[in-house]
Amino acid sequence: MGQHPNYLYRMTTVQAITTISPSLTLPIVQAEIISPLLQLAVDPIPNIRFNVAKALEALATSFGDTPEGREFIQQKIFPVLEQQKNDGDADVRYFSTRALQKALTLLEKSGRDFHSAPRA
Repeated sequence: MGQHPNYLYRMTTVQAITTISPSLTLPIVQAEIISPLLQLAVDPIPNIRFNVAKALEALATSFGDTPEGREFIQQKIFPVLEQQKNDGDADVRYFSTRALQKALTLLEKSGRDFHSAPRA
């Protein structure tokens, strides 16, 4: 569904990921969810891209409380949000910046500084 030519199918995919992410385990997200979601981060439709930022925020919130989750955030989520915060669309910039701030706050609460942590 993430590559369907109809944008509504792609939008539904992103919204479903956002909704179910709190119920998933990190290994499932890593194996099945993150790759299609990251592909949609560069979708030509801005509404898809900003919903990807919302989904990444939900994933960061769901998994930021474990060391493995924090590493996942640093390796997979931060780079995409950093790229999206320079998007040509104002809404994409807004939601990616908001998601990035929330994820950074989670890491700061855990005692890790993202900018000094190694990046993959």
